[in-house]
Amino acid sequence: MKIIHNGGLIMKIMHNTLLYFCLVAFAVLPVCTDAFSAFVINEPAGMEDYKNQEVTLDDATVESADSFGASGSETVYYISSEGSSSNDGLSQDSPWDFETFNGHKASDSVYLFKRGDEFRGVIVKRMQKTNIKFGAYGTGTKPLFLGSLNITGWEKTSDGRINSEIRDKVYEADLSDAVFGGKENVNGIKHLFVNRKLMTIARYPNVSSPDKANWLNIDEKRGDYKFYDEDLKDYENTRNYWKGATLRARTYSWQYSVREITGYNNGVITTESEKTPWYPIKGWGYFMDDKLEELDYPGEWYYDGENSKIYLYPPEDTDISDSLTEGITHDNGISIYWKQHNVAVRDLSFKHYLGSCVNINNSDNVVVENVNMQYCGKGVYIYNSNDTEIKNNHIDNSFATGISIGKHENIGITGNQITNNGMFLTYGSFNTALTQGKGINSLGSGALNISGNSIINSSYSALEIGTDGATISNNFIQGSLLNINDGGAITLRGNNIKITDNIIIGVYGNINDGANGYAGEDKTSKHGSYGMGIFDYKKMKNNVITGNTVAYARDIGIMITEGEKNYEVSGNVSYGNEVQIQSKKGGSGIKIKNNIMYVADNIVMGMGKYAFHKGLEITGNPENLVLDNNFYCSPYSESYIFYGGGYDLDSFLHFNGSHDKKSGSCDVRFPGFEIKSVVSTLAEDDFEDCENSPPVLGGGTCSDDITKTGSASFMRESATSIKLKNEIAFEKDKIYNLEFDSYAAGRTTYQFRIAKKLDGEFIRLIPESNFQFKNKKQHHQYMFRARRDLTVAPIFLLKDGDDQQLWIDNFKLQEVEAQQKEKTKIVFDNEGLKGISSDSALIVNKTDESKSFSIPGNYETLDKQGGDMVLEPFKSEIIVKTGAGDVRYTISGYVTDSESVGISGVTVSFSNDAGSATTDSSGFYSQSVSQGWSGTATPNMSGYAFVPENLSYSNISSDQPEQNFTEKPQDIRHTVSGYVRDSESAGISGVTVSFSNNAGSTVTDSSGYYSLDVDSDWTGTVTPDIENYTFDPLN
Repeated sequence: MKIIHNGGLIMKIMHNTLLYFCLVAFAVLPVCTDAFSAFVINEPAGMEDYKNQEVTLDDATVESADSFGASGSETVYYISSEGSSSNDGLSQDSPWDFETFNGHKASDSVYLFKRGDEFRGVIVKRMQKTNIKFGAYGTGTKPLFLGSLNITGWEKTSDGRINSEIRDKVYEADLSDAVFGGKENVNGIKHLFVNRKLMTIARYPNVSSPDKANWLNIDEKRGDYKFYDEDLKDYENTRNYWKGATLRARTYSWQYSVREITGYNNGVITTESEKTPWYPIKGWGYFMDDKLEELDYPGEWYYDGENSKIYLYPPEDTDISDSLTEGITHDNGISIYWKQHNVAVRDLSFKHYLGSCVNINNSDNVVVENVNMQYCGKGVYIYNSNDTEIKNNHIDNSFATGISIGKHENIGITGNQITNNGMFLTYGSFNTALTQGKGINSLGSGALNISGNSIINSSYSALEIGTDGATISNNFIQGSLLNINDGGAITLRGNNIKITDNIIIGVYGNINDGANGYAGEDKTSKHGSYGMGIFDYKKMKNNVITGNTVAYARDIGIMITEGEKNYEVSGNVSYGNEVQIQSKKGGSGIKIKNNIMYVADNIVMGMGKYAFHKGLEITGNPENLVLDNNFYCSPYSESYIFYGGGYDLDSFLHFNGSHDKKSGSCDVRFPGFEIKSVVSTLAEDDFEDCENSPPVLGGGTCSDDITKTGSASFMRESATSIKLKNEIAFEKDKIYNLEFDSYAAGRTTYQFRIAKKLDGEFIRLIPESNFQFKNKKQHHQYMFRARRDLTVAPIFLLKDGDDQQLWIDNFKLQEVEAQQKEKTKIVFDNEGLKGISSDSALIVNKTDESKSFSIPGNYETLDKQGGDMVLEPFKSEIIVKTGAGDVRYTISGYVTDSESVGISGVTVSFSNDAGSATTDSSGFYSQSVSQGWSGTATPNMSGYAFVPENLSYSNISSDQPEQNFTEKPQDIRHTVSGYVRDSESAGISGVTVSFSNNAGSTVTDSSGYYSLDVDSDWTGTVTPDIENYTFDPLN
C-alpha cells in the first residue's frame, strides 16, 4: 500500500500542484445525492449538472440528552409548547410556556426547550444579560422556532381584480387579526409556504417555481432609471398598470436589483432613483411581481397589506383546506444583542425569518452549535462581535447568505453544512441591489478561521473573504455561481489570506438562463462565463494558495488579478477547468511553482461546449515572476502554456529559457474521440505528383526531399503563412478532422485559424489553436465543431520561432461523424471506482480522515503507480488508463448484412495482442491501437462469414475509419423434422431416418422426434428403419 501524502505525484515530484485540463464533455451527470455520500460526479453539461440536486436539510433526526447542565451559579429553566406561566419552569414536569420564557431576564441562565415542540415567534433581545445558554431537553427532533404565521380560514375569492377565467381556483384569507413580527403589520407576509414548499409571488412572466428562470429582456435604455421593452409594450397594459409592483432584474453579470416601479407607459418602465445602483443596459433580464392582477398560475400568491388579505392559487392537486400554509413575517429567530456576552446556542432549529435565523450583534464569546437554520434571509449574521464560534450547524436555503460576518475579531466557522444559498432568484431582497447567494461572506479585519465546512449550491460565491489574515482550509465546495456570474467559488477581497487544502468542484458562471445582457452601453459584446475556482480582486497581496483541488470550473481554476506582490500558488490540483492557473495583468513577486499541469483538452476543444482550454496562462508581464519545478501533462493537445504565445513545455523552454528550467512533461496521450465514419473529404494531398496535380496548400512549393517526412512533401521557405488554396463551406455544428505530418528545420509555432471578416466583424469559426513544429517528424490531428456556417479557406500563421523551412505531408481535411469519448470523472470512494471507463479520474478524499482507495487494474497514477493507495484528508489524486503513454489511433467501421443493416455482437479481433472489439446495435466497432501497430482485424460470429475475411495494417500512423465488413451470402438450408410413433402414439426412440441423394441421416430421440437440415433445393425421400418394425408410410 502506498501513502499519497498530499495528492501530488510521489517520488521526485511529490509536492507538485496537479492541474488537469479537460474539455468537459456532455455526459449528463448523476450529481451528488448528499453532501458527503456521493460515489461519483461525471462530466457536467448544463447548469443543472453543476448543482447538487438532492442535498437539503434533514430536520427529522431524533436526539436526546440535555444540551447543557447547570454549572456554578447557573439556573436551568425548561420551556414547552404545553407549558404554563403558572409553572416555575425549574423542572421538566413544570415547564414554562414560550411567552413566559420571553419575559424572563437574568444572567447565568440555561434555557432548555422540549424536543419535538414548535414555537412560533422569536427569542427576544435580552439587553446586557450575560452567560446565557439556549438548548434542548427530552427525546425527539430539535425544538423548532418559526418566524411564520400559520394561515387558516381560506375561502374562494370573489375579488374582481383577478382574472375571471381562473378566479374560482384562487383562495383568500383574512389576516386582520393576525399578529405580525415586530410592530403590528410592519412586515406583512414576505414569503409563503404551502406544505413546506416556497410559493411564487404573483409575477409576469410565470414560472413553475421561484428557483426557475423565465426572464423578459430590456430592449433600450431610456435614462438612468428607465428602460423600454417591446414585448412588454405588446402585453398591452394601461398607463401605470405596473406602478407599485416590484421590478426584479439581473442588472449586471454579478448583480441583481430589486426596486419599486414608480411609473409605466407604453412599454417603458420607470423605477425609483438614488436608492440603489441601476444599469438598464440592453439584453439584461427582468421580471415583475407583487401584482395581484398577475396572480394567474398555480403556486402564485399575493399579500394585500392595505386590506390585510392574502391570496393564493394553490399548486395543482393541492387541497388548501387540508394543507399547512405558512407566511414569513418575523425578522430574526434569536438576537444576541449589545454586550450579551458568553452565550451558547445548541441543538435548536430555526426556520422562516426575514433577517437572520441567528443574529449576533456587539456580543462576544458566542457559540452556535448543532443548530438547523432554514429559509431565513441569512442563516447567521455577525457584526462587531469577537471570539465567536459557529460550528457543526446546517444552514439551508438562505434567501441571501448562509453566514455573513461584518466587523469582527477572532471568529471560527467550522464543520458546518451550508446548502442552497440564494437559489431563489432575486428573493434575497425586497428593495436593493445585491449579489445574493453566498455561502459565507466576511468583511473587516480580524482573525478568521473557516475550516471543515461543506458548502453546496450557491447562487454566487461559496466563500467571499474580505478579512485580512483569514485562514481558509479543508472546506468542501460544490456548485458555485449557479445563478449569476463573474467571481470565484472562493473570492478574495483581502490580503495575507491562506487558502489551503480545499476541495472545489463545479463553478458555473451563469450566462445561460436568458438574463445575460450586453457588457456596456455600446452593445458590442456580452459577458462570457466567468466561473472561477479561486479568484481575487485587483491588487491583493501576500496571499498563499496551496494544496487545493479545483475541478470543473467553466472559466479559470485559480486566477490572480493584478496581484500587487508576493503571491504564491503551489501544490494545487486543477482538473477539468477551462484555464487552470492564470496570472492576469502584471503584478510583482508572483510565484507559480511545484505545479503538475495535466491538460485534458485543448486541440479537441471544439468537440465540446467550451471555447478554449489552457494550462498556465500569464498576461501583462509581471515583475519577478517565478515559474519553476512544474510538471506538464497534456494527453489531447499540443499547446498548454500561454505566455506571449501558446506552447508545449519543450517549445516554451526554447523560447522562454529563464522559466521552468526544472520542469518536466509526460507522454500520456489519448485520442479523446472516435471517428465513426468519414462524411466527405474536403481537401487531401500527399504531394507526390505536384507537377500534374497542384498542391492544395499555398505559401510554399512541393519538395521531393524524402529525408524529412519520409516522402515527397510541401515545403514552406519564407512565407509567414500557409493557406488552403480553396475555400471550404463549413456548416454549423458539423464536426471536422484535420490531420497532417510535419518536419521543421527549427522550432516554430503556428496558429491554425478559420476566420473571416464579415460586415466589419471578424468572425471566428473555431477558437484559434497552436501547433508545435520541431526538428523531427510529427503527426498532428485536430478535431473541431463549427460554430456557424462560414465559407473560408483555413490558414496557418507563423506566431513564434525560427523563420526556417517547414515541411508538411499527408494533409487531409474531412467532415466526419464522430463521438466524444468520456474523458473525466470525479470519484469519492471505491464504489465510484467500480466499472469506470473514462480516460482519467480524479480521486478525492473530502473527509477529515485518511482514506483507502483501490485503483482499478487498468488505471495508474501519473507516476505509474497502481494497486492500493491512501489519501490524506482533503487531498486528491489523478489516475489515467494504463498504456496512456502510447500515441494511439482508432480503427473503426461497421459490420453489416447484405441489406446494409448493422449486425450486433460481432467480435472483431486484432492480431499481435491488440485486443478485440464487439459491434454495437448499429454494427459499429472501434478499437484503439498503438502508433506503429501492424496486424490484421478479423470479424467473427457463429454462423456467419464476412467479406473481406480480414483487413491488414502496417505501421499505423493515423485513425482508420470506415473499415467495414459485410456478411458473406451463405447457402440457405431448411429443417425437415417430425415424429416416429407406435400404434398407441408413443414415440419410438433409436429409429434411423435416412435422407436420399446424399442428404444424410439422423436418429430419433426418446420422444421419437427427429430433424435434419437440408439444402434449399434438395429433393428426395425420408425413410425410417429399425429392426422388427414397419412404418406407414414407408417413406
